[in-house]
Amino acid sequence: MKNFATMFMLATGLVMLSGVALFAGRGVFFDSDGSPGSLKDVPVPEPVNLGLFLKSAPGFNDAGFPNVDPVAKAAAIKLGKALFWDMNIGSDGQACASCHFSAGADNRTSNQMSPGLFADDNTFQVSGPNEPVAAIDFPFNQRQPADRQESSVVRDINDVMSSMGVFNTRFQDIVIGSPFDLGTPEPDPIFNVSGNNTRRVEPRNAPTVINAVFNFSNFWDGRARNIFNGVNPLGELDQQSGIFVQEGGVISPVPEIIRIPDASLASQAVGPPLSDLEMSFEGRTFAKIGKKVLSPALKPLSRQKIDPTDSQLGDLADSPTGLKEIAPEENAYVSLIKQAFQDRYWNSPGQHITFNITAAYWHEPDRDDPRSYYWANGIPTIVNAPADPNDTGQFTQMEADFSLFFGLAVQLYEATLVSDDSKFDRVREARARLSREEKDGENIFFGAGRCDKCHGGPEFTNHSVSQIRGGALPQPPGFLAGNAIERMNMADGKAFYDRGIYNISVTRTGDDRSRGGDSPFTNPLTGEPFPLSFSRLGLLKRAGLLPADVAQFIPDLPGDPGISRAAVDGAFKTPSLRNLELTGPYLHNGGASILQHVIEFYTRGGNFPSANVNDLDQDIGEIGKLINKPERRSNLVRFLLTLTDDRVRFEKAPFDHPQLFVPAGDGLQNSQGNPFLDSESFIEIPAVGAGGRVEPLKPFLNLDPVSGQSIP
Repeated sequence: MKNFATMFMLATGLVMLSGVALFAGRGVFFDSDGSPGSLKDVPVPEPVNLGLFLKSAPGFNDAGFPNVDPVAKAAAIKLGKALFWDMNIGSDGQACASCHFSAGADNRTSNQMSPGLFADDNTFQVSGPNEPVAAIDFPFNQRQPADRQESSVVRDINDVMSSMGVFNTRFQDIVIGSPFDLGTPEPDPIFNVSGNNTRRVEPRNAPTVINAVFNFSNFWDGRARNIFNGVNPLGELDQQSGIFVQEGGVISPVPEIIRIPDASLASQAVGPPLSDLEMSFEGRTFAKIGKKVLSPALKPLSRQKIDPTDSQLGDLADSPTGLKEIAPEENAYVSLIKQAFQDRYWNSPGQHITFNITAAYWHEPDRDDPRSYYWANGIPTIVNAPADPNDTGQFTQMEADFSLFFGLAVQLYEATLVSDDSKFDRVREARARLSREEKDGENIFFGAGRCDKCHGGPEFTNHSVSQIRGGALPQPPGFLAGNAIERMNMADGKAFYDRGIYNISVTRTGDDRSRGGDSPFTNPLTGEPFPLSFSRLGLLKRAGLLPADVAQFIPDLPGDPGISRAAVDGAFKTPSLRNLELTGPYLHNGGASILQHVIEFYTRGGNFPSANVNDLDQDIGEIGKLINKPERRSNLVRFLLTLTDDRVRFEKAPFDHPQLFVPAGDGLQNSQGNPFLDSESFIEIPAVGAGGRVEPLKPFLNLDPVSGQSIP
């Protein structure tokens, strides 16, 4: 076995913030030749203060926090898996898994196209609502020949291949015992066929959730912050939202502000359930979701089969569908929350909470109606009486705090989705060898191709917890290591950028600002929205223009006080390359159907390097050793295929799952807003047990990753 050199060993530090402790540090592991080692060598990130929220065990961890009770953690993982796959979470049948059911991604081909919404373009160029795509529609930016920047442009499209969600509907209320919410359909000016609403489609491609736990932040623009605030994706940028806590059964009238580090998956998880493009009718709140799915009248996963050998849920599988009761006459979700989470967040049976939601909403950055909105719960009132289980305006503490349980439980489940047994990993462990072609591809990846400049480490992304923490101890008043912000030589001087989040000119900067966008929360010191990027926040911090409760989470700019700008517009989070074979279409716009398209894109030095020069990543440029060398480009693809874990390919544990029904992309909304009452086809994703499936998952459009030809 090869000797692995540890570049940075696991380090843990501690900073106290208003009674909340934060930490830094996981190691970055490389082989002795400088290339990354096995993913097995990288610790799976976990919030250091998790024991403040899950039930604790005796003793304290190295950072001084209570240890997590392993029984509580196991219950939280079960809860998270069930919630992730449960179609009842959505307003009209959408689960988190509805966009992440195939190798953690989405391979559907009909009604998966969105126009250039971020570019204020509402016209469809590839295919319209409820229409399919075909191999001939890709790539969206096409050159002839494809491997040179100077080549003629054959096609230039700003559509996005993504994932469909809900119909455009105004939320009215939940119905106790029903999986469907009440809603009023509203005309959709974009997603319709002859005036009849179709399911709406997200404006960015849905990335895989497998290995996403290693990302420092999540979503393509990184707005799912590393810090989870228990309520929404924006972490420390939301200065007000908090969680209800009780002592002696009495709920504090002032919600508690919480900050949980290395929890960007939790931040990500609480976004889609309230997004009116993804899972929710417009105007729904998380407390309403809690009231709906925690009711004893609605069985968890009530419309879905669970394999009795499911690696997490098998012992809870009921017949014919759903989770069986753990305690008599009690919803299984309620039982799992009680097993997993500290009593202070749910155990106040003598009180309930009501909300005034007037003007209590916030929207996703850079979006205007009719795009996606997230709603806050509203202004709370504590009432000294038990909640009426049939009154949809009265909420138990558990229902009101449901976003906290949902976020952390889904994170802990997704943290089990680590694919660390690919051929690449086995080679690093001296259990396999690369073929001649694969070895040539590896040499290109770490050599002339410069691929590892952005896709570094065993995680194959520079936007990883291990690289951004870098093993450095945090320094007061914040916890971020200096690796979160870096300097880059630009065409017109130097600029700061966020590590692992780059503008590589897949699309024009003006078509989607991404990391250069803003949060929905106003900076009281400037009167302007807080920016998403660490670099721009760092510039504000240096100027003394960040409130202290935000500034302490933002790293200092790395030296050179003469740099005064950030190159973050049009920059997107670097995704992992693991399991790429199965996660097409590719890039943030889904504009490449096969890996050959992606390699051609990099070979020619991007699509719009001149137009994006002000923010362009310095490592983007023509790759001379791949130009006019199709065989070497194919060898690079062959190397990338070694990153596929066969457990993912065959959905073996931990990648097994319950049954799921996803829209096929032919639905039209009826007047009641319930698609299950009208003509809409669904694709069944059968339940799979721990032993996996017989037939392997197929690539997008069933295209061979090397040749691009249809697989027989």
